[in-house]
Amino acid sequence: MRDGGAQAPREATPLSGESAAIGRRGRGPAPSPGPAQAHWRQRGSMALVGYLLLLAQEHLEFRLPEIKSLLSLFGGRFSSHQEIHGKSPFWIINIPSEEIARNLMKRTVCAKSIFELWGHGKSPEELHNSLKNYPVEKMAPFLHSDSTYKINIHTFNKTLSQEEKVKRIDELEFLPFEGKVNLKKPQHVFCILEDYGLDPNTAPERPFNIYFGRWIADGQRELIESYSVKKRHFIGNTSMDAGLAFIMTNHGRVKENDVVFDPFVGTGCDLKRTLGFGEPSLRKVTEKQRGIMDRAGARESEGHGSNPDSDACLLGDLRQAPSLLWASVTSSVKWGSRL
Repeated sequence: MRDGGAQAPREATPLSGESAAIGRRGRGPAPSPGPAQAHWRQRGSMALVGYLLLLAQEHLEFRLPEIKSLLSLFGGRFSSHQEIHGKSPFWIINIPSEEIARNLMKRTVCAKSIFELWGHGKSPEELHNSLKNYPVEKMAPFLHSDSTYKINIHTFNKTLSQEEKVKRIDELEFLPFEGKVNLKKPQHVFCILEDYGLDPNTAPERPFNIYFGRWIADGQRELIESYSVKKRHFIGNTSMDAGLAFIMTNHGRVKENDVVFDPFVGTGCDLKRTLGFGEPSLRKVTEKQRGIMDRAGARESEGHGSNPDSDACLLGDLRQAPSLLWASVTSSVKWGSRL
C-alpha cells in the first residue's frame, strides 16, 4: 500500500494517543482488481458483529455503569456477551445500530472513540484471518473507487517508529481498498489499534491484542476541560470535579426536558455540568444561598455563552410545587450520602 514513502503523522486525528496517519503520496485510483481482490468479492461469510470502544484510563470503576446507562437511554441493551476486559481501554460491545453508537458518543466522557470492528486477533496473522472473514458487502460502501480514506495507527503503552507504522499499513494490502488516500479530509477513517498491556514499563515485543475498524465518532472528553473547576468564575468549598459531574449526569440518564434536582446545590457546580449536555436543571436553594447562587450562576452562564435569564435553572420554594417529578437527583458525594 506504499508508494513513495509515508506521510508525517497528523496532529489532529479522530483519537488521541500514539497515532499516525499513513498513506501513499500521490496515489491515484487502485489498479484493476487482481485474483486476491476478486476472491474478496466472492466471499460470503459470517459477519463479525460488534463495536470497539477505546476508553480513557480514568475513573475506571465508573466506566461500565456509564456505558450501561447511556445504552439503555438510547435504546440499546448491555448483554452478558460483551467483551469487557477489566482495566483495559479496549472493550468489544454489541450495539444494535450505528445511530445508537453515535448517540452514545455524544454523551460519554469515559470513552474516547468508537469503531465499527472489522477484525481482531492476538497476532497479525489472527487479525488478517479475522478481516478476511468479514463480509465484503459490509466493507464495500467505504472502499469504492469514488471514496477517500486514511488509516491511523494507535498503540496503548508503546511507541512505534515510523518504519514500524508503515509496515503495519503495508500488511493490509489484501484489503480491497479502491479509493484514494486523503490525509487531511478523508471520507472514511480506519484504524489499527494495538494493546501492549497496562504496564508501560514491561511492554512486550508483540501486542496482546490487535484490532482493526472503521472510526465512527469521538466521545465528549473535551467537556471536562471546558468545564474545569479552574475555569469557573466562582469556586465553592465543595465544587465537584467536572469529569465526575458529567459521569453522574450520564448515570442518571438525564435527557432533554428532564428536571434534575440537587438538594445540596451550593454554587451550582453539578447542575452546571448537566447544562453542558444541553439539559435543563432545577436548582433548590434557601434564602441564604439565593444571593450567592444568583451571582455565581450569572457569571457561570456568561462564561459558557448561556443566557442567565433563561428558564434552564429555577429558583424557588419546593413547597409551592409539590407535584414535580424528578428525572434525576444529583449531588456531590460528600453531601449526597446524607440523603
